[in-house]
Amino acid sequence: MDRTIDFLTHTVNSRNIKNFTLKFAGGEPTLSIPRMEAFHDKLQRALASSKCTWSTSVLSNGTVMSDRLIRFLRRTCTGLSISIDGHGPAGHDIFRVFKSDRRGSWAIIEKNIAKALQHGIVPYVLATISQESSQTLPDLVRWIYRQGLKARFSVVRQPESAEPYSAFRLNGAHANVEEEYHELITTMNAAFEGAFQELEQDSYVLDLRNALSICELHFDSPSFSSCCGIGVNHVVINERGDVASCPMTVHRDTVPIRPDVLESVQLTFAQHTPKDRERNQGKNCLDCRWFPVCVSGCPINNLAVNGRPYSVSPLNPFYEYVIPRYIKFFARKLHQSAQRRGIHDFLVLAA
Repeated sequence: MDRTIDFLTHTVNSRNIKNFTLKFAGGEPTLSIPRMEAFHDKLQRALASSKCTWSTSVLSNGTVMSDRLIRFLRRTCTGLSISIDGHGPAGHDIFRVFKSDRRGSWAIIEKNIAKALQHGIVPYVLATISQESSQTLPDLVRWIYRQGLKARFSVVRQPESAEPYSAFRLNGAHANVEEEYHELITTMNAAFEGAFQELEQDSYVLDLRNALSICELHFDSPSFSSCCGIGVNHVVINERGDVASCPMTVHRDTVPIRPDVLESVQLTFAQHTPKDRERNQGKNCLDCRWFPVCVSGCPINNLAVNGRPYSVSPLNPFYEYVIPRYIKFFARKLHQSAQRRGIHDFLVLAA
């Protein structure tokens, strides 16, 4: 812990970093509240003389909401994100059960979110939708936005049969992966259509600037490198103090942390660069009008499925559906907002 804090402090000061967010994730960080408190306190003391401002976030499964955790979450500039896999027992509880008795966690999450709200803590929902939970997506968005919460909706990245590329290329499983992705995308398109239709009702008043995000899509500010901060602006440090390229690789392909932490980050993905994008006679991301929005999708998933990180995502057909559909959704919500304000002289263009 001390070495990590020393190196983070050195990096902030030497690179004149103005702000950053410290995120506690896991595993389940709420099972180690004393360690979170200690790390936060030590980092706060180490940066006391720095001009850098920073915030804190806790990524949790929502099964713990103790008084001690609430006190931690009420610290200055500290937020909470809760990961959810669907709505209710029919969606979330398919995957999220307690090991001791196989009991689903949905009821406890509902109770804990209500408790957090009572204490002025507004969780951000990170929902990962799978084929199995997809039918509950309209119910999930209804539950989220009726409570005034905000959310990001992601799609499960790899079907069950996906393996590291070198393995399934040898055993002939690649066709199975493509088939499963086709089924996944067909299901996701229908599920998100149901969610959009639910939220397009006049009764939903959303702050379109930050109320709803989809995957890592860049609707507000286009990107031309990666869809996320991989190798660019985020650092993933595991419990041993080693640095990984992203949370998906936190227990593999790590490198020792260096005094300049950003040098370690570059090493975790050093053999890959966004400039080395796959170009072929078929689909080419750089030819697509939606490229600055999806930026080829998740590099780690692309590497596992395609053998190249900066290649056409296996979720590409989903992106081709959801990006223009979100633009129509956004336009319709703007139209509703203008009507509520009595504005009638405007023009809405939707693709």
